[in-house]
This record gives sequence, C-alpha cells and structure tokens, in this order.
Amino acid sequence: MSEETFAAALENRILLFDGAMGTEIQRYDPKSEDFPDGKDGFNDGLSITKPDWIKEIHRKYLTAGADCIETNTFGSNKIKLDEYGFGSRTVELNQKNAELARSVCDEFTDRPRFVIGSMGPTGYLPSSNDTDLGQMPLSEIRDAFELQAEGLIKGGADALLIETSQDILEVKLAVEASHIAMEKTGKKSHIDFKCYFRSIWKNVTWNKCSICIYHYF
Repeated sequence: MSEETFAAALENRILLFDGAMGTEIQRYDPKSEDFPDGKDGFNDGLSITKPDWIKEIHRKYLTAGADCIETNTFGSNKIKLDEYGFGSRTVELNQKNAELARSVCDEFTDRPRFVIGSMGPTGYLPSSNDTDLGQMPLSEIRDAFELQAEGLIKGGADALLIETSQDILEVKLAVEASHIAMEKTGKKSHIDFKCYFRSIWKNVTWNKCSICIYHYF
C-alpha cells in the first residue's frame, strides 16, 4: 500500500475523526494515584503514568473506523500545564502524546491513519476587557501555544487542531505560534481550527455555532 499523505486524503475522501477522550478516560475510574504527582484531573498527564489507557482508547476509535485520532493534549499548552506544575515540560509532554498516538496508528495497515495534535484554549479571553480573563499578555499566550505546537510536530502529528476556542484573538495567536513552531522544527503541518460563537436574537434565543476553517501551509 502506497503511503497517502494527510493532504491527499483530504482531497480524496471524507476523513472520520475520533470521539471524546475525557469521557473515555472516566471509564477507567481513575484515582488520584493514577495521575502524575497525584494531580487529580490531570488527564493529559495520564500519557505518562497510564500510557496503556490512552493507547487503548486510541486503538478502540481506530478499530471502530476512525481515520484520525486526536492526541491527549487538549489542556497541554504551557499556561494550562503550569496549573499542574508541568509547564517546564510542555514540549516533552506534547511530543510524547503525539508519539504515543502515532505508535497506535502504525498498528493499522489497511489504510493510512492520521494523528491530529489537539490544542485546546488557555482559559483566557485576550480580546475581552475582563479584569481577570482579559489580562494575560498576548506574548505569553503565543509562547504557550508555540511550545505545545513544537512538541506535537516533533512527535509526528499530521495536523494541528486549535479547538473549542471562544476568542478569535486567541485563535490568531495559536495560528501564529504554530507557524513559529514549524519554522523552528523545519516541518510543515496542517492547521485546522474550531471556534464557538454565541449570538442572541430578540433577547431570547442563544445559538452556538461551530465554525471549522481548514488551512494548509
């Protein structure tokens, strides 16, 4: 079987992504001692302490027919990792997660399977005037994503997915950071992003719209 690139696959067929990671982790009923340094709720860190759990989740999605699996890195930008005391290991943790996902993809030989580097929000809203959420310096947000993207790219991610953001400026910073990481590593990657916007109609109905825009660089 000839090797199909992610770009070619997108041109040739519909690609099926996996489902949620967090809910699948809960099926293992994790205890505090399962997480790194007992940091309860540090799901991304389970790739260090319980890699077999994460591999099994990836494997089940691929067995069910998924073409793409997202890395267990939704909360692995430096700002979020700092909350667990792992900020200094941002590149390492993201690289390990991407390599872990890649190893499971390589178990399947029927057709190419792809690793998508998951990049969730920082928890800040840089375009807002909020006294707390709007005060993080833009450079720190960009740097937090840059380290994450660097690790994911080094680990072999086929694409970077900037997801579940509610602030378009944060998305812009993440895209810029991904470009910087590509230049640093000397590797190119797809960048996908998903934003959520809320709108109000007649002061009554709130609607949430998911917008996915595809970029290739």
